[in-house]
Amino acid sequence: MQILQFIIIILLSTSVSLWAQEGIYIGSQSNQAPETSAILETESDHGGVLMPRVNLESTSSPNPITTTPALGLLVFNIATDGDVVPGFYYWNGYSWQAWGLNTTGGSGSSSGQINMVNKYYFLNNGTVISVNMLNIESQTHTTINGADALVIDLKDSSPQITILLSELDYYNYTGVPNNSPQ
Repeated sequence: MQILQFIIIILLSTSVSLWAQEGIYIGSQSNQAPETSAILETESDHGGVLMPRVNLESTSSPNPITTTPALGLLVFNIATDGDVVPGFYYWNGYSWQAWGLNTTGGSGSSSGQINMVNKYYFLNNGTVISVNMLNIESQTHTTINGADALVIDLKDSSPQITILLSELDYYNYTGVPNNSPQ
């Protein structure tokens, strides 16, 4: 009888200690616990983590996920379809959002009038961007985190403004300046 009680106590204490485990460590050291702030930690000097690869149809459709995607669900899209290109995407609760910089993003162009108001130029009356043009004589580059974000070229009769932000991909806007007061 005492042996049975001892076995039950050992089993209960083992299951309690297993249940108290707060994370999972996958790596070469089998008794290693994960970092305290992580629920999953992996370690390898010869491999990586492979995210689920899916064929997204568009950023607005949860397909091909068959249930409502969990907030923050991360996948790697392998399709080029609609408004999605291969890369990492996460579900924000309403749509798939590209994760990280997209160096193969789309491009676009538009033309119209560049209006100057109080030394600021507005593209299509402010729908794209406004820039203080007070000290710009021919060309300027605006940088964000050391990378070109905006290039303004006023050297000829067809000025160009190029927006180089990852959120907007590469977008060229060309037009004729209108310097009349608004």
